[in-house]
Amino acid sequence: MLIDRLSNLLSRYNPARLAPAVLINEWARRLPEKGIASKELMICNGRHRLHEVISLGGFPVIGEIGVFKGDFAQFLKSRYRPSQLHLFDLFRQAQLMGSGDVDGNNCESCSGEFLFENAMRMFGSDPSIVFHEGDSKVTLAEMPDDYFDLIYIDGDHSYKGCLSDLTTSFRKIKNQGWIAGHDFAVNYKKCRHRWHFGVRDAVTDFCRDNNQKISALFLDGCVSYAIRIQK
Repeated sequence: MLIDRLSNLLSRYNPARLAPAVLINEWARRLPEKGIASKELMICNGRHRLHEVISLGGFPVIGEIGVFKGDFAQFLKSRYRPSQLHLFDLFRQAQLMGSGDVDGNNCESCSGEFLFENAMRMFGSDPSIVFHEGDSKVTLAEMPDDYFDLIYIDGDHSYKGCLSDLTTSFRKIKNQGWIAGHDFAVNYKKCRHRWHFGVRDAVTDFCRDNNQKISALFLDGCVSYAIRIQK
C-alpha cells in the first residue's frame, strides 16, 4: 500500500525534511492510486524545502511561470544561483492580476504595470534574469527544447491553462530535470479559503498521459508538487 510505503520513509530520510507521519498518511489518501505517485514520494512541510528535494547541478537554467511580486523568484535565485532565471508572466499585458500568499491567504490584486515595474526593481540589473512578457503558451513555446533544469508553474490555475503549461514544459525540460508547481491541492490546516483550482486534475492527467510520477508534495496552505521528468 502507498500509505505503508510512505510511513516507512521516516526511517530512510532526514525527518527534518518530512511532515509528521500523521500528515503523510492523510495526504497519501488524497493522491490517486493509479500510478502517478513515486514509490519514494516525499511529503514535506512547505516549498521552502524545495531545494532539499530538488538538487540541481551548478549554475542551472530555471524558469518560473507566474511571477506576481517576485518572492518565489527571489527564493529560486538565492537557493540555486542559476546561470539563467527565466521569468514568464503577462506583466503589462494584464490590466489586473491577483494572488494570495504561499498558504492561499492575504489575497491582493495589482496592476500588470505595477508588477512589471516591481520585477524590474528587484531583478532588472541582474544579467542572469530574463523576462518573458506575454502568455506563457506563446513565450515558453519559443524556448529551445530540453533546455531547462527546473520549471516552476504558478500561472493559469484553470485545468486547460495548467495542462498547457505542463505539456509545453515537458518539451522544454531536460531529461531528469524537474517540473514543479503551486496549488495542486488546498491544505485547510493552513489555508482559510475554499479555493477550487484545476491544477490537480491537470497534473494527474499530465502524469498519466506522459508516464510521469509525482516525487514530492509540499504542504503549504496551497500545496506544491514536484515531478522528476523521465524521457
